[in-house]
Amino acid sequence: EREIIFGEWLPKGYKVLVAISNPKNALYLARVGEIITRAKKGELALVSVVTVPEQTPLEEAHRFAGPTLELLRKVREGLSGEVNVRGVVYYAHSVYRGIMSAIKNKNADLLVLGWRGRSRLGYIFGSNLDKLVKAPCDVLIVKPGKGEGVRKILFPTSGGPHSLLAAEIARIFALENDASVTVLYVDKEGVERKRIERRLEPVMRLLNGARGTLKIVHANDPKKAILSECSTYDLVIMGASESSLFARSLFGELPVEVAKECEKTVFLVKKDIGKRSWFRRWIR
Repeated sequence: EREIIFGEWLPKGYKVLVAISNPKNALYLARVGEIITRAKKGELALVSVVTVPEQTPLEEAHRFAGPTLELLRKVREGLSGEVNVRGVVYYAHSVYRGIMSAIKNKNADLLVLGWRGRSRLGYIFGSNLDKLVKAPCDVLIVKPGKGEGVRKILFPTSGGPHSLLAAEIARIFALENDASVTVLYVDKEGVERKRIERRLEPVMRLLNGARGTLKIVHANDPKKAILSECSTYDLVIMGASESSLFARSLFGELPVEVAKECEKTVFLVKKDIGKRSWFRRWIR
């Protein structure tokens, strides 16, 4: 069950869905979504979920929706107004079900999720996020960090399909903020520079128009090497590997561990490369 709070949703165009929950990071997440939406000439949906226990009828959830409605309206007021924005509340028995319903109803291209940078025992991100990273669309997890403004972006990568989406997002934020992008490759095996350059050529090509440079660091401990670099940057962007789980991405569990320890804002990116993605590309 859903309730449209404001805005209209057009049937075509790139659709960015931002999950709004925590008042502390809601506006920042919405602004991240707005920047991407504007660059993609798409539409933005701000989605919140009001939950009730499994045995409680969903109609009862409306009684608890007041703070959520207020938060959505407040977030909209903090945006630039340069893109079409729709606010929707879903009433569900779990956050996961509500967000998945929104993805299917909106046919979302990109899901933006916030993360505090820590998780409970037994989870990678958290009980809901661990399932939502497998959503049938592109996923961007944002861990807000210290500092204001974006002048320098660090993009650690070893290539792969998810790095292409990460490169696109890096370019969007570089152009938005007139920032530089450092593509960081951590070499553990003494690979020739030309081979690394060939491997990362698709990534560098996607940074066209932005101030992108390649930096190769020779180190046995990729996590330590990346964290050492993080301190001088404002934003860190990392893509998943060909695995569908971030915990097995890039250099094993590296992105999650770096995001937990890095004090700067971190974006973790997963591109939808499943059957649904190929079908959607074919029909467009």
